[in-house]
Amino acid sequence: MLKTIKDFFLNLFSPSLEIEKPFEYPRFDSHNLKKELQIEKKGKEDGKANIPPKSAKEVIGYEVTIINNLKKKITEQESRASKEISLLSEGINNLEIGENKQKLDNYDKETADVFSSLRKSAANFKHYEEESVHDINSQFKIFKSKNNLDRVATYPNSKRFNYSIIIAIVLFEIIINAGFFIDYTKNGLIGGMGVSALIAVVNIGFGVAFGELVWRYKNHTNYLLKLISYFGLVIYLFVIVFINFSVGHFRDLVNSSSDQESINQFFLILERVRENAFIFDSFSSMFIVPIGIFFSLLAMYEAYTSDDKYPRYGKIDRERKNLTQKHYKDIISFLSSSNQTMKDRKQEILDIFKIISYKHDTLENYRIRINRYIKDFNIFLKQIEIITEEIVNEYRDINMKNRTKPSSYPSYYYSTYILDYKPKISFPEKKINEYLTHLEELKNQSEKISKEKIRNIDDEYLKTKNLFKDIKEIENYLIDN
Repeated sequence: MLKTIKDFFLNLFSPSLEIEKPFEYPRFDSHNLKKELQIEKKGKEDGKANIPPKSAKEVIGYEVTIINNLKKKITEQESRASKEISLLSEGINNLEIGENKQKLDNYDKETADVFSSLRKSAANFKHYEEESVHDINSQFKIFKSKNNLDRVATYPNSKRFNYSIIIAIVLFEIIINAGFFIDYTKNGLIGGMGVSALIAVVNIGFGVAFGELVWRYKNHTNYLLKLISYFGLVIYLFVIVFINFSVGHFRDLVNSSSDQESINQFFLILERVRENAFIFDSFSSMFIVPIGIFFSLLAMYEAYTSDDKYPRYGKIDRERKNLTQKHYKDIISFLSSSNQTMKDRKQEILDIFKIISYKHDTLENYRIRINRYIKDFNIFLKQIEIITEEIVNEYRDINMKNRTKPSSYPSYYYSTYILDYKPKISFPEKKINEYLTHLEELKNQSEKISKEKIRNIDDEYLKTKNLFKDIKEIENYLIDN
């Protein structure tokens, strides 16, 4: 918005504004006017008719017509010039000269109000966020103290990568196992993939659950929890070995049974695992066992390494960092807004004085133009006065020479005619001079006033910034101060 205002005044009140050349007043040729008014003809006719009569005390007859014709030319140009001057006067009024001082007088208060409003808005998030950050950091310190942790939590930037690998492992096991179960359904490979998907989800799911929820407790300071984690490892290994051996014997049943219903005989699978766990009918059934165990262990490792090795340490550290970073971002956003406000206010002061300079130069141009209008009009008026007197006096000479009674012309013929119409074009010169003096004073004091206003802006900004002076870390996030 400030740029728009600035551009407006730059275009409207540019100091390089060329003074428009005032319109040219017409130049009249007395010879042509005499022809136009038929001076010789009318003078002879009126003279022979002894018009005006000797008794006439004031100008009458065709002489009035001559005078009125020339006066009309004067009034036309007078009206034209007055209209132009009126438009310029209106332009001067539109400069709104008085608003500059008022703007400057109120500027400190406006600045204080703007920054006061910013500080009030900061209070809305400052208290809540500081309490939240304080609480999570207190919890974090207590957690480290209780668990004898003197190291920084280490974990990947995102768990997504680890779990992307786990998803890839699931898909890879589904594809491999599907090849071993092509004969399971009439749908061949597609049917085999359905069975493989169920096996892969169960097999790898145990690995992920153990790695994510149990195995980290081997690093816990509590020996009972450590013991439970190792006990859980034994159970986990037993479960995945049992699952994968069962899968191998399940495949044997699929290949050897002529009755499709035999594949649902769960107890038969359990019996084969219990009695002849390492004996398979085919190499493929045996090969599927270590593959499944390997994938489950790999998934368990990825889940375990997706976070800090100490249980819950990574989780609470991420919560602390996220909340603290959010708090910092809120503060940065607030301070950036305050910083921009400070810059805008300073730029506005500079723009105000540029506008004052533009107004001063424009007003000076207006005054020059008006003076030129009046000067040229006075020259024009003098021309008309001379021409009018010449034409009227010539008319009288012709009139007198052609009278039948030479001594019958009126007494005012003895005097040289002088035009009695004295138009006067005025303009608010006093007002313009007062405006120019006012603007000149502001221009001369611009450096002093600007420094005072900018100092006040800096003081208000510092008060706002100091709301967060107790947060030392915030300086690392302040790029533009």
